[in-house]
Amino acid sequence: MAAAVRGLGLRDERRRDVAPLPASDRAGLSAFVFELGLLIPSVIGGIGLFLAGMRFRVWWRISAGILFALLAACGSVLVLDSIFGALTGASAALIGVGFLGSFAFVSFVAACQAVIGLPGTGLAALAFVFIGNAASGGTVAFPFLPDGFRQLAPWLPNGAIVSAARDVVYLPDAGLVHPLLVLGIWLAGSLTVLCLVDLLHLAERRHLPEREAEIFATSGTVHIRQRLARRQTAALSGGPSPATGRLACLRPR
Repeated sequence: MAAAVRGLGLRDERRRDVAPLPASDRAGLSAFVFELGLLIPSVIGGIGLFLAGMRFRVWWRISAGILFALLAACGSVLVLDSIFGALTGASAALIGVGFLGSFAFVSFVAACQAVIGLPGTGLAALAFVFIGNAASGGTVAFPFLPDGFRQLAPWLPNGAIVSAARDVVYLPDAGLVHPLLVLGIWLAGSLTVLCLVDLLHLAERRHLPEREAEIFATSGTVHIRQRLARRQTAALSGGPSPATGRLACLRPR
């Protein structure tokens, strides 16, 4: 083939790696392992944070989640860089990417739990562990994913972490605008949901301050369902207002 190409007067094209993989990462999977090392602890840690702080305001879990995300990022970089010798030369940038990625995971888990309770962990796991990992681009590049996954993958935090980790290590001149934008969108959405649930908790606490812990431990959907039920009961009976009905319904007997 090469002789035929030269006979036609064409150049003999040779493949050249723009960023050769190191000996410690021949398969190029270190970025995927980095993302997986952030995801699994974040989901498990989200369960622990929920169980430990379910009777406090949701911001307690978020404050603890910030510290957890920082520790997860530092631990992942330490293991991959110092122990396995992979993803070397950009530890500070990787810690920053890992922190944002882990915090995005923890915040989304907390938001799902705040809306529907502990079962929300399963929803987050479905989104990130099963769908997100399959479309992360860690084992199969985005352009080779099936339809649907190919369009969704660049907008999931899994793919954003993998892309950002590869860029800061192998392509330092590449821009990180898109990966950081994706992580920022997921963080903003999760924190917005947590704000709304927190406002709902505070509204309930104003009427029953002595049941603060119980109110904070109740998911947002349960609070909304109880409110709608009280309003329907008040409308049908022509009885007390929703606020008065709440006191009558929840006051200890």
